[in-house]
Amino acid sequence: MRPLQIIFLCLFLHSFLFSQVDSSAESFFPHHVGNLWQYRFPIGALAWTEKIDSVFVDTVGTIFIRFIYTNHDVNYSTHLWYIIKDSNLVYRDLLPRIPQNDGPLYKLDAKLGETWQTIIDPYPIAKINAIDSISIFGHLVNYKEIFYGWANSSDSIWWNKRTIAEGFGLIRAELEPMPEVYLSGAIINNVQYGFLVSVPYQKILPEDFILHQNYPNPFNPSTTISYQLPEKNFVNLRVFDMLGREVALLVNEEKEKGSHQIRFTPTHLSSGVYLVRLTAGNFSQTTKIIYSK
Repeated sequence: MRPLQIIFLCLFLHSFLFSQVDSSAESFFPHHVGNLWQYRFPIGALAWTEKIDSVFVDTVGTIFIRFIYTNHDVNYSTHLWYIIKDSNLVYRDLLPRIPQNDGPLYKLDAKLGETWQTIIDPYPIAKINAIDSISIFGHLVNYKEIFYGWANSSDSIWWNKRTIAEGFGLIRAELEPMPEVYLSGAIINNVQYGFLVSVPYQKILPEDFILHQNYPNPFNPSTTISYQLPEKNFVNLRVFDMLGREVALLVNEEKEKGSHQIRFTPTHLSSGVYLVRLTAGNFSQTTKIIYSK
């Protein structure tokens, strides 16, 4: 066999083998208590840290994973949840609930080119764009690159991208409008990889009131607005234009302690910057949102 033929054969086998990587599904999403991941921006600044603090399984095998999410940009921590259903479907949620009609964030056993419905509004379609190998902290492992976007009758448009690797989980993400982030350090099954910075978790919600930044932002046609209450309270959530005129009343009722969210679809508004104001008891907070038609 000629050298050139050998090279092409090797390239073909490499492509074929990695396109067939099935994963042991959950190996792409390690989820033991104490596991920790730390992500940085390309300039080196910390982006966020995730640390698993509890895991439980219900009677039908659905795995509920509670983790502390610390956003270093705005210096706060909160509890969020991952849910693994049917061994390969991974959801992310504010509350520990069994997913119903939501699409998963990840399909851990998806093949190259496979697509599925997701919950990442306004990007409801996910696709395995690439499967290959990569060196992570000196370990050669398989990875899957996932694109998120939407499709119409003639084309698909991809905006967000996540890369998950065997034994490590999420290793890279491009989440519009944020810059790319990468895994800079981790503790997985009691083994440390890379470089870690100690993170204080002194402000775990819902011990405080907080109005989260909406996601996505900018948005079109809708966005999700989330907030946390440390106690039962009467909540008023309104949207104003930049002249201070009220354009939408989203919540005006008593709410229980915990995490809450609401979908905002301002079809009657023009593009621009708006203000969302949360009032609960003596607490008030305002954040900017950007609507782009």
